Amino acid sequence: EELAAVADVGPPPAHTRAPRLLVRGMDVHYDSVQVVFGARLEAAPGEIVALLGTNGAGKSTVLRTIAGIHRCTTGSVLLDGEDVTRWRAEQIAARGLALVPGGAATFPSLTVAEHVRLAAWTQRSHPEQVRAATERALGHFPVLRDRLGHPAGTMSGGEQQMLALAMALI
Repeated sequence: EELAAVADVGPPPAHTRAPRLLVRGMDVHYDSVQVVFGARLEAAPGEIVALLGTNGAGKSTVLRTIAGIHRCTTGSVLLDGEDVTRWRAEQIAARGLALVPGGAATFPSLTVAEHVRLAAWTQRSHPEQVRAATERALGHFPVLRDRLGHPAGTMSGGEQQMLALAMALI
């Protein structure tokens, strides 16, 4: 019985630029149970890539493994050509890869401003970069600027998702 599978969609697309993210032959196990089988993914700079599959197919596991939350059994994850397969999650995040979880991705009691400050933790030693990234993110989601003092739990689900995306951009 197959517990989960990630579809192999054939050869990677031809790009004129090197991929920003490259996943090759990723297998992931939870204890002795294999849940991802030979996942492959490639994303060039500026490209949008979708990971599709049924419930339980391993999509979230692939994303968590790319982000360094889980470890792959075999295969590799390259970010900007550098092998980050065995890096810790915070090292990968500091290189600019962010994971936005589905569902509740914010803390209801924290304000929008507190979320924004938390989002900058990997760049805290570069205040000018943090300011610029925050301004860009709030430029994408201007409603958040009006809600900086509001607890995230008082915002609509859509606004909370905007906040989660803004945090990832920061």
